Amino acid sequence: MTTHEQAYQEKMLEMKEELNEVYHAVAGLTVELDRARENLSQTNVRLEERVEERTRELESAVVEANRANHAKSDFLAAMSHEIRTPMNGVVGMIDLLLLSELDDKQKQMAQTVSDSAHALLRIINDILDFSKIEAGKIELESTALDINDMVNGVAKILLPNANKNNVELLTYVDPQLCGKVEGDLYRIRQILFNLAGNAVKFIPERNGHPGRVMIRVSKIRDLNSGKALIRFNISDNGIGIPEDKLEMLFEKFTQADYSTTRKFGGTGLGLAICKGLTELMEGHINVHSVPDKGACFSVNLPLRCMSSTTLNKDFSKACMLLMIQDEDLREDLLNYLEYWLADVVVITTPTKLEALLQSSSKRFNLVIVDEQELGCVGLAHLDTLLKDHQRMVLLSRNRECSKGQVQPNRVVVENYPLHRAQFIGAIAVCAGLESPEVPANITESCVAHIEPRQAPSIEEAEQQGRLILIAEDNPQNQTVLRMQLDLLGYAAEFYDDGELALAAFRQKRYGLIMTDCHMPNMDGYELTRQIRELEAESGKYHNIIAITANALQGESEHCLEIGMDDYISKPVELKLLEKRLRKWLPDNQAETNDKSLNEPILSSAVTSTVTPSTTFPETTALAPADEIDSGATSASEKTKEDSSKVQPTECSDAINSQLEKLPLLEPNALTKIVGDDKQVHAMLLQEFAESLHDTLNEMHTASKKNNSAVIQVYFPHLVRIAHHVHQAVENQHPLGH
Repeated sequence: MTTHEQAYQEKMLEMKEELNEVYHAVAGLTVELDRARENLSQTNVRLEERVEERTRELESAVVEANRANHAKSDFLAAMSHEIRTPMNGVVGMIDLLLLSELDDKQKQMAQTVSDSAHALLRIINDILDFSKIEAGKIELESTALDINDMVNGVAKILLPNANKNNVELLTYVDPQLCGKVEGDLYRIRQILFNLAGNAVKFIPERNGHPGRVMIRVSKIRDLNSGKALIRFNISDNGIGIPEDKLEMLFEKFTQADYSTTRKFGGTGLGLAICKGLTELMEGHINVHSVPDKGACFSVNLPLRCMSSTTLNKDFSKACMLLMIQDEDLREDLLNYLEYWLADVVVITTPTKLEALLQSSSKRFNLVIVDEQELGCVGLAHLDTLLKDHQRMVLLSRNRECSKGQVQPNRVVVENYPLHRAQFIGAIAVCAGLESPEVPANITESCVAHIEPRQAPSIEEAEQQGRLILIAEDNPQNQTVLRMQLDLLGYAAEFYDDGELALAAFRQKRYGLIMTDCHMPNMDGYELTRQIRELEAESGKYHNIIAITANALQGESEHCLEIGMDDYISKPVELKLLEKRLRKWLPDNQAETNDKSLNEPILSSAVTSTVTPSTTFPETTALAPADEIDSGATSASEKTKEDSSKVQPTECSDAINSQLEKLPLLEPNALTKIVGDDKQVHAMLLQEFAESLHDTLNEMHTASKKNNSAVIQVYFPHLVRIAHHVHQAVENQHPLGH
C-alpha cells in the first residue's frame, strides 16, 4: 500500500469517526426533541386542564356573584318593605293628626314628628338609590322639562332651611334656556337637591354676614344630534373643602369632615349618588374649592333641546336705572335685561340714585332697586322722586309683604331667590307690555286644606259603583287606610289576603281595587292575574292600584306588566292618595261609566259569604287583658258574640274601665289624637287587642318548634311575626305609654 493510499484510508477513518459522532449527536438531539415535544404536549394538556378549571371557577364565581346580586336585591326589597311598612303608620297618622284641631304646641310637636319621619325616609331612599346605581337597576326617564321651573322649584323647597340658617339663596338660568329640554327631571332635580341642600346645611354664618348659595345654569355649547352641553353650578361662600379631601369626596359613605355626620346627620352617600346619576346621564361632575372662599360643584349634562322658544319680550324702548349693590345679583339682572335689549344704566349707591333721578337729562322710565339697599334715600322718599311716567320694580326680601303690582307705579318681586320669569314679567308690566296678574286667593305655595267629606255607606257606594276593595294583610295599615279614606269621603271593604279579596270580588260590585303586593295565601300579583282572567271572560274591566312597601326600581314596572293600572309606595301620604283616587275613581264615575262595567263577576247564586276583615260593630267592648291572653276564644269571635249586648250608653264606662286595666295605655291619649268619640276609641283598642292576641298565639306555636331543623323552617314565620309586633309598637305607641 502506497503512502498515498494509507493517508487516504486514515482520512476516511477519521471522517467516519466524525460522522459517527455527528450521527450520535443528531440521535441525541432527536431524543431530546422527542422528550421536549412530549413535555410540551404534557404542558399543553396541563394548561388546558388549568384553563378549563379556571374557566369553571370563573363561571362558578359569576354564578355566585349573580346569586349574591340577586340576594342583595331581594334583601333590599325586603328591607324596603320592612322599614317602609311601619313608616306607613307613622306618616299616615301624622298627616291625619296635622289636619285635626291642635293648639300651637301640639302642632309644633306633630310637625317635628312629621319632619323626622320624612328625614328617615330620605336616608332610606339614599341607601336604596345607591344600591340601585351599584346594581345597575336605575332606568332613566326622558321627559320634557323646563329648566327654569325646575330650578325655581328646588329653590322654593330649600328656602325655609336657607332662611333658618341665615343663608341667601340665588338662582340664575341662562336666558338662552327658555325652551324645554329632554331629560330625567326627577334625577336632575335629585342632584340639585343633594348639592344645594348640602351647601345650605353646612355653610356657616361668618362674622355676622349671611352665607350664600348660588344655583346657576348656563348653556356651554351645542353638541351633535340636537343636544347641548348644559352646566349646573352650585357654589357657596363657606369655608371650602381641603385639597386632600377633594379626591375622596365622591366615594360612598364619605364626608369631608366626619364631625358633620355627628352634627348634621346623613349617610355620606349624597355625593356618590350625584356622581353615579351624572355618569348614567353621560355627564360629568367635578368640584373646585378654595379654602376660606367656598366651593363650587359643576355638573355638565348633554341634554336634547326640544324647542328654541324664547320669551317674547322686547325692552329696547325702555330706559332703565338699575341700582343693585350685590355684585352677583347685579350681574344676573344685567344679563337678563341686556338679553331682552334693554337700555340699562347701572349704579351701586343710593346717593347716585337720588342725584340721577333729580338732575339727569336722560329720561329713565323704569327704576330697579333692592328695598334693603336704599339706605338714606328710603322707599317713601324714592316714591316722591319718581315722575308720573316713571315706574319702579322693587326687589324685596320680606316673605310676608304683598307681591305684584301693589301700587300704580310699583311692582314688588321676591328676592333671594329671584325667579327669572317673575322678574321679567314685572319689567314687562312696568314697561306697559303686559297687564298685571290678578292675585289668586290660593297660590301654589299654599298647601290646600283637605276638608273632611262624608263617606257613603257600603250599600250606597256599591250602588254608585264607588265601593273600594282593599287587600291588605297588616292590621295597622288597614287602620291608617280606613281613616284616610273616611276623611276623603270614600267607602271601602278590607280583606286580609288575596283569596278573601277575590271571593269578595266575585260577589260584589266594586269601583276600584287596591292591593298590597306581598300577602299570605295569595299575593297582590296573583290576585290581579285572577281578576284579569275573570274579566276576560265577562268583558268587564276594573282599575287596580298596587299599594306596597317595596320601593326598589322595577317594582312599579312589574305591577304594570301583570295588569295593574297604577302604583303607590308606602308610606302613603294623604295628598297622594287623594290624587290617585280622583284619577281612578272620579266623582262622576257612577254617571259616566257603563253601569254594567263594575257589576259582580259572578251572580248572586254564589253561596259563600265573605266578611270584610275590618267591619266593626257600632259599639264594641274591649276584652279584658286576661281574656286576651287566654286563647280560649279569639277576640274577634268574642266581639261578634258580645257586640249586640253593648249599648251606646254603656260604651263610655266600659272603655274607661278597660283603659284603667291596661297600664301601658294612657287614658287620655286617644282623646288627644282622635277626639272624644268613645266608639272610635273602642274600635282602635279592640283592633289592637285582636292583633296582639293573634300575634302571641303565632309566636307561642312557633316557639315550641325549638329543634334546629324546625327552626330553619319556621324562621321566616318568626320574622313575619316580629315584623307585625314591631308595626304594632310603631303604630300603637303614640296612643299610650
